Amino acid sequence: AAGVAQRPAPARSMQQKETLFLVFRFLDASRLSCAGSVCSVWRNAAADERLWMWLYLGSELSKPSVMPGSWRKDFIQKQRLTNNWLRGRHSATVCEGHLK
Repeated sequence: AAGVAQRPAPARSMQQKETLFLVFRFLDASRLSCAGSVCSVWRNAAADERLWMWLYLGSELSKPSVMPGSWRKDFIQKQRLTNNWLRGRHSATVCEGHLK
């Protein structure tokens, strides 16, 4: 039908995703998240775990002792914790246990 958007063929779709991967791997986490909000194709490409593993392992965040279930979620969580710590958005809690 004329004027109706068609889904890309599977081979073309894979090629498009790999092309986006090659471009997206040059983005930092903030820009990658922003790119993922452009459209569904870009969102799927930006959610590629390989990109987040690349960012995670190339960052100064402490490296995981085991492979995380989601590199993206783990990266974002550790990045938030690090940023909050560096900006002084934390409080110390003293835990007291049994004295005997």
